[in-house]
Amino acid sequence: MLTIYDVEGHNLVKRSAPEGGTGAIWIDLINPTREEERAIEDLVGLQVPTREEMSEIEVSSRLYQEKGAHFMTATILYHVDLPDPQATAITFMLTEKQIITVRYAEPKSFLLFLSRAQKGDITCSTPMAVLLGLLEAIIDREADLVERLQSETEKLAQLIFDIRGGSRSRTARFDVLLRQIGRVGEITSRLRESLLSIGRLLTYLYQVAQQRGEVDALRQRIRTEDKDVQSLSG
Repeated sequence: MLTIYDVEGHNLVKRSAPEGGTGAIWIDLINPTREEERAIEDLVGLQVPTREEMSEIEVSSRLYQEKGAHFMTATILYHVDLPDPQATAITFMLTEKQIITVRYAEPKSFLLFLSRAQKGDITCSTPMAVLLGLLEAIIDREADLVERLQSETEKLAQLIFDIRGGSRSRTARFDVLLRQIGRVGEITSRLRESLLSIGRLLTYLYQVAQQRGEVDALRQRIRTEDKDVQSLSG
């Protein structure tokens, strides 16, 4: 699916056709077809990475510049409210005129950002501002997951100390708790990987912001989000 957004005043406004996207500030590709990829490639003169390329790309090659555009791929968690959050690679293509997102999942963070942006609650006057708004929403969602995992870990620890009953009963309950601890550990590992990739992206993005001469307010937002990510990773 291909969705295009323009700015009217302080609000993001949804458009539909790629031929009307020459002035678009955000182009969002969700599970794009090859025809949609070609339409955007013709529009912006850049090759859109495929799903396979996004998944296979080495960590060291996830951040790069090509034809004046900056390509940034990060591992993002979605379904963070469910028992088993999943990870997906999302690519952000930042040009002088647009931010292009390529994704194969629908994190709630994107919907939350859109809701605020379409009401004018977030400044979206430049591609960098749109990108930062998206990243802030993503980080906020992952912060919610950190809090949830901390709460679950504390409850599991208390349950271990509170185990009572006979030997067979205690063993059965202990096995259940071990499986739950293993699940929390696996999710925590995914979360750390995601936060690490977002942190790398923010470090790169700050350098890009300096090169592009972005306003101090935007550069400060990048620094703030980077500090938040480091705090969540600790």
